[in-house]
Amino acid sequence: YDSSFVTVSLGTVATGGTFTPLLLESADGTTYGTVAQASLQGTFAAVAAGSAGLQRVGYLGTGRYLNSVLTFGGTGAGASSAVLINRGHPSRSPL
Repeated sequence: YDSSFVTVSLGTVATGGTFTPLLLESADGTTYGTVAQASLQGTFAAVAAGSAGLQRVGYLGTGRYLNSVLTFGGTGAGASSAVLINRGHPSRSPL
């Protein structure tokens, strides 16, 4: 696959903090690094306390494996979240 589409859904963030989605890539599935902005179509934004969000970003990098993390900043409790990574542009597709 030559691309991916990443969707991050955050429920209402509890008071006192922010969550920022981050996409990681790896060639071997063991060592992950942050995806460079040049490999993304769009950007992830911080979701502040008292709000919720749905964010979508395209990935055109060369990593074989992708992973996502939510970086928490501030104090307070958490939020419900879900991340969906869809693969796209297969080099070989079924008949």
